[in-house]
Amino acid sequence: MNADENDFLPNTYGSNKDNEQASVFTGKPINLPYPSLGETFKEPEIFCDMVDYYFQETLGEPPAPCTRLAVFGGRGIGKTRAVVEYAWSRADHYTALLFVTAQSMWGFIDKMAYLCPLLGITPESTDEYSRFQQVLRWLVDPAHAGWLLIVDGSDCDESKKIVKECLTSLWGGHMIVTTYDYDWRDKFFSFARIQQPEIAQAVDYLMERTEGKRKAYADDMEKAENLAKATNTIPLALELATACIGIHGLSFGEYIDRWQREEPEVADWVDGYDLEYYRQVAVAWKLSFDILTPAAQALLYMLSWLDVDPFPRFLFNRQAGTEMLQRNTADFPTPNEILQLLSGDGQADMGMALAELRGYGLLQPAGESLFPNEGKLHPSVLLITRQRQPLESRLDSLQAALDLVYGATFVNPQIQQSWSIWEPMVDHAAKILGYAWYAEIANPTAHLSNNVGQLMLVKGELVGAEGIMNRALKITEKDLGPDHPELASRLYNLANVMIVAGKGAEAEPLLWRLLGIVEGQDGKHRRFLFHGLSLLGKLIYELGRREEGEALVKRALAVAEEILPPNDPLLAPVLTDLVAMLFNVPRLAEAEPLLRTLISIEESYHGLEHPKVSDHLNNLAILLQNTNRPAEAEMVMRRALYIDEKTLGPEHPNVARDLHSVAYYYQSDKRFAEAEPLMRRALAIEEKCFGPDDGKIAIALNNLALVLADTNRLEEAEPLMRRALAINEHNLGPDSEEVAVVLNNLSQLVESLKRQDEAISLMRRQLVIFLKLTRESGRDHPTLKLAIGNYLNMLKTIPMGKHQYEQLLADLGPEAGFDQLSFRRLRKRVGL
Repeated sequence: MNADENDFLPNTYGSNKDNEQASVFTGKPINLPYPSLGETFKEPEIFCDMVDYYFQETLGEPPAPCTRLAVFGGRGIGKTRAVVEYAWSRADHYTALLFVTAQSMWGFIDKMAYLCPLLGITPESTDEYSRFQQVLRWLVDPAHAGWLLIVDGSDCDESKKIVKECLTSLWGGHMIVTTYDYDWRDKFFSFARIQQPEIAQAVDYLMERTEGKRKAYADDMEKAENLAKATNTIPLALELATACIGIHGLSFGEYIDRWQREEPEVADWVDGYDLEYYRQVAVAWKLSFDILTPAAQALLYMLSWLDVDPFPRFLFNRQAGTEMLQRNTADFPTPNEILQLLSGDGQADMGMALAELRGYGLLQPAGESLFPNEGKLHPSVLLITRQRQPLESRLDSLQAALDLVYGATFVNPQIQQSWSIWEPMVDHAAKILGYAWYAEIANPTAHLSNNVGQLMLVKGELVGAEGIMNRALKITEKDLGPDHPELASRLYNLANVMIVAGKGAEAEPLLWRLLGIVEGQDGKHRRFLFHGLSLLGKLIYELGRREEGEALVKRALAVAEEILPPNDPLLAPVLTDLVAMLFNVPRLAEAEPLLRTLISIEESYHGLEHPKVSDHLNNLAILLQNTNRPAEAEMVMRRALYIDEKTLGPEHPNVARDLHSVAYYYQSDKRFAEAEPLMRRALAIEEKCFGPDDGKIAIALNNLALVLADTNRLEEAEPLMRRALAINEHNLGPDSEEVAVVLNNLSQLVESLKRQDEAISLMRRQLVIFLKLTRESGRDHPTLKLAIGNYLNMLKTIPMGKHQYEQLLADLGPEAGFDQLSFRRLRKRVGL
């Protein structure tokens, strides 16, 4: 190594500063990954004019879809740089300049969802897919027409599929997709192959980027041309070359000499196979990598096991993370200590190593991210670094990277406050876990797998959650043996995911195994005994073995009361499950003291005016009504309503729920004048929260119509009930049980309006639905006999002959899909 290579001077270009250029376009949503190269970008007229050719349609004019262009080229050819330069050069033409990556299906959905704060969208849900849909709605809103959306790196099949499926229906803007996959041709996309810069353009770039930094000689133009030819004008190779030349003050000739010495070795890397990157990029990478400090080399090795997403700042400095992360990792090795151990340099510093990688162009800016970050690796740099790691040091760097990621994600993924940590890290964690599983590294792989699985469960990604939880179980089994108490948490979490996914029968043996492991254990492992008993009892109860399930939950409560202090919040879920079981029987006298204890626990832990308290108060009110204590029930319902109005606001869905509870109580007590305004207010809240066609609206409309009918306002009630019927038909189909319920009420209302023929027709339709449900299930519907009685009673009100009467009944069979013999047997059984 030459003497001049020992002194590293950080290059400020590419550092993770706020994107100052975006401030020029005040008010526009912009998250482009880096500022414009300006005149240094040598293809403004060639590439940008080509894009303009494809984007000739007027922006934002419906109903034409947005114009879509797929830009194809190999890794390192400069696709991303070119489309970003196009965006900056045409910034005045667009209302928003948006950039997302699409390395995978869920990665694309996540990145689109992350645009919400940039676009001023208040998320309706914490679920990524819901936020993704909100962003799509923003893009098709005429008020936002004129945007440019860049989707970078859509290369894999699942990524291509989701991009095509979700974005081909958009209108109001322009979209550019970058890809190295030539199969991106699609009828919805124009297709353009990006060309390498011409030699003259590459020479200009080399001269300008190294001006004042290189050793200057008279033949620089000639040497720059030689270097441009050596790099084959690949933009990433040129960028790495200029950074290295500038840092060390090399001449073009010195750099070319080094290039010629290293190129034969890099050529041998191919070894008969096609690389996923350009050979010239690999040569430029090697020239830079070989003169990095040991700390920077070690850091680059670690980062190569991660994803191409931006690296959040707290990955390298936990003081930049949340207080929760800092508190939880106080006893963990620091990022600096991890780097020092791997590099063998006791003075290694993360900040200096990052600056070094940025200076060499190996770590690129990531201005598209809305969280503080230290940049990202170009896919080619990531691939080359990972592939060229010496075999003898691979496990060490992978272990160090695992420790780095684990230390940056040691927060409970089930707590929403932790998601500011998890969201920037989850793709990195998922990527490195794949390598750790293959390498059979036990720690911290099992713990990290478990946490990522928990996050996936909370976010509704059940298939992925189950797979990763199963991995965590297998790793722990192999590391600690089949009966180690540590397996309890793995078994519990995997079983829980499977239950949520509807695989209760497969989850049951896992929970029995859990109980066998922790039976007789003490300390933290005894807690898993009551957790396991509770989950297993609830599962078995739902599988139809009610007595067995209830017994297990009761035992879970006994174990919990033995090891937990009174009023511990961990008692609440067990009590909730047991109360629900006793409600179903019903054994309300047995349920009441447990429910009151549950309320006391929630009050002690959350306070007297917390929404969780009101949830249980609603159940207590139902119990009091059913045990003939109406005055006490009304008082409890009113308290629940007061709590939710105060804590959640007057237009929260829980307030609507409470209003319905009080209104139904008044309705049953024939206090219709008090019930009606509460029902109308609840209906208005639900329409605002859920939209005019939600199933909850149908229920509210039906009940309000019944109150109006009870106060002899039949003409006012009928349109409400018909609207409820239409909502249920649209949402659930014309033969659903919910449709049948409204048909029954509407039939009786129409009968009261003296429209007998129409009333009979509606009642007959209701009966046919219950007959269909009976045929499909193989057992009599609980409401079938009542529906038959109502229909027969209506038929008696109109004159008809015996033959006509019999034919009406016989025709019910074919209408409900019965064959003749089956319907004859049914009629005999139910008295039809």
